[in-house]
Amino acid sequence: MNPCPLVESVTGGNGETKNTNATNCRRRHLGLHLDWRHPRTRAVKQDWAPDGQHLVFTKNGIGHPPGISANIATIRPDGTHLRLITHYEGGDVQALVGSYSPDGGWIVFRLEDHGLSALYKMRPDGSHFRVILPLSSLKPRSIDWGAKPSEAEESEAEE
Repeated sequence: MNPCPLVESVTGGNGETKNTNATNCRRRHLGLHLDWRHPRTRAVKQDWAPDGQHLVFTKNGIGHPPGISANIATIRPDGTHLRLITHYEGGDVQALVGSYSPDGGWIVFRLEDHGLSALYKMRPDGSHFRVILPLSSLKPRSIDWGAKPSEAEESEAEE
């Protein structure tokens, strides 16, 4: 059941439609704004957990003051349980969310560290950081997990 009376739907790259709840649930805690229609109050990117229980987003992702780092956070659709899952400070390191994995077990994100960028994944609780692409001048953008591989593809990758 959707906790917000007005719902916006977004169709993802895989053709699946998700309810965003951004209109009515975006202003509940700590100045959280997920309204992509207003450039100064929007998250860089946000994504629903596959089970629909959490939204992941980048806090302080756009237009933050110098010396403030962007960090990844999760929140429930009703605006409760805001939780920072990265804890960078000082403005030299930024964590910018990409998306949840299809099974909800990972979050892919870009880490910017003193002018270089890397692609990482971590568990939704912020544990188990894993490097996908190491720090370099490449800046991954529009990061999305993609489709879940078939069992045959998974077994080939393990070999």
